[in-house]
Amino acid sequence: MEVEKRRSTLEQPRTAEVRAFLICDIRGYSTFTSQRGDEAAAHLAMTFAGLAGDAVVARGGRVLGLRGDEAFAAFTSARQAVKAGLEIDLACAEESAAHPDFPIPVGIGIDFGEAVPVEDGYRGAAINMAARLCSKAVAGQVLVTRNVVDAAGELEGITFEDRGTAVVKGFGEPVATYEPVATALPDQREAGREGRAPGGARGFLPIELDEPSRLSDATQRWPGSGERGVRRGEAAAGSFS
Repeated sequence: MEVEKRRSTLEQPRTAEVRAFLICDIRGYSTFTSQRGDEAAAHLAMTFAGLAGDAVVARGGRVLGLRGDEAFAAFTSARQAVKAGLEIDLACAEESAAHPDFPIPVGIGIDFGEAVPVEDGYRGAAINMAARLCSKAVAGQVLVTRNVVDAAGELEGITFEDRGTAVVKGFGEPVATYEPVATALPDQREAGREGRAPGGARGFLPIELDEPSRLSDATQRWPGSGERGVRRGEAAAGSFS
């Protein structure tokens, strides 16, 4: 009887849901593993999982999978997915700067669209697109689709830079890609700090920040991130409002 009930449940059609899907992975993880060994690679993966998971949960997202060097998450809000992506990138860059022997250069892809819920998560083209964009992103870069840009709308402290079209495996037409970029703080603009910080993230920190809980002069805590403290850079900052 239990088997028949389970089969009946599985056969029922499921309604598609609109979600933003974020996929992130560590660049050069296989090389790191071969050079440093499994124990070091496990430490790197656990650190990455903690940073990514904290940022996702803090932005109201749900972690659907953590597999070695990859994180997969879903959000009901495209805006929050974009902010989480930037915060993952920043957190990994800061961790890399603090512990250069364990660098975490990440690439992130985000798409927004319909997907069908299944037992282990979702199935849909938006997930496949997020995975393809993740593979195309360079270390320290977040790539999103036009669907994400339109759904997110205008975000204070963030601009979307056109990165042109890309040929994506499994999709017939070239896809327009965009990179969300945090704008500079006033003092950083005056100082002309440009480029990317160690680990790949841009040197700029986000404006319009949440009030952080100070752990020390150089360390702040992500809002909603539980017990994990994330090391900050030269300027004190929290996260995107």
